[in-house]
Amino acid sequence: RRVQKHLEQLSFSDSALLSHGVPVSDATRSLTFVEVKDYLTERDKGAKTSGWRALKSVVNWWDTTIEIQIQVLRNYHRERERITKESHSEFKARRDELRDLIAHAKPLFRFYRDLLQWLFQTACSERSPSSSSSSSSRSSSSRSQPQLRNAPRSTVYDLN
Repeated sequence: RRVQKHLEQLSFSDSALLSHGVPVSDATRSLTFVEVKDYLTERDKGAKTSGWRALKSVVNWWDTTIEIQIQVLRNYHRERERITKESHSEFKARRDELRDLIAHAKPLFRFYRDLLQWLFQTACSERSPSSSSSSSSRSSSSRSQPQLRNAPRSTVYDLN
């Protein structure tokens, strides 16, 4: 709310406006507040049901309407984290698509990719707690054999 009060009292000197190439007028010396909404209060007092919390101001300055949102820093960081996670999942999808295109064009790449996937999936499944508890009921001879249930389907690789 302190930042909102600062915005309401903000004014620009004629020299500051001129130094930035902004014409000096009443419309540029200060912000003209059109609307202010307080979404910082608790839900029953008018906050958004989404949990989004901020002060939202609509102002006019230099014949332009501008929306200013003053947000709690914790919420800002939470929003940035969510956006980053979404961006990362989009990146992973694009990366996987590109790898599939390369695998289609280069069979040797596909062969190594499938081989590595199989090796790591097998190694991980043998170390996982769920597989070790289920393997205890098996005979000792079957425990020493690698689990091939995650092996890639039979694929003929033309490596030429």
